[in-house]
Amino acid sequence: MRIELTGSFLIYSGYALLRGRARVPALLAGLVGLAIAGNFSLAAFCGGALLFELRGWLRPLPMWGTLLALLGLVLGGTYPGHADGPGLADAILSRLGADGWREAGALLVIIAFLTTPWLRDLFERPALQHLGALSFPLYLVHVPLIVGPAAWAFVHFAPLGVAGFALLLALTALATFLLASLFLVLVERPVLDGLHAVRKWGRARLAEA
Repeated sequence: MRIELTGSFLIYSGYALLRGRARVPALLAGLVGLAIAGNFSLAAFCGGALLFELRGWLRPLPMWGTLLALLGLVLGGTYPGHADGPGLADAILSRLGADGWREAGALLVIIAFLTTPWLRDLFERPALQHLGALSFPLYLVHVPLIVGPAAWAFVHFAPLGVAGFALLLALTALATFLLASLFLVLVERPVLDGLHAVRKWGRARLAEA
């Protein structure tokens, strides 16, 4: 959460201070500078905002976009337990999914969605759009459920066995989606609507001044 808060403050502050064409070079400088400093998470915030600013320049590239999506998944994928070995393949596999590679892979996947018509059409379907709306609530609620009631049930009813563990996973996933849906309706949307109303009121007051 600290990284998300810092990154959001970085981007929103930059957008508040910079206008028009100044944003692209500033975001590019932030992306390169933070990456060189080893702060890949914050560099990814700049990269995402940079893609947003340059989205109008991107053109449909069905084949290359698909390849970019696959490359992004490989670069950002995590291969746990694969130790570095004497061969080139072992050296590469041991680094995939690490800091820097992971963020680069995520940016490539975003570019792929922006340039690949069939991927865009797929993720514009209502069910996946709703899942996207739930993404932030899911991010917030899944860890408390896992480390709280799910972990308690795992210890209290141990040993669960394969069937019991599968049932616990299914119940935890169901509870996560239900709680995320409540959070979306009762917290996120009212807060965003309130902020929109405050911003609209503030702009009106500034226009009158």
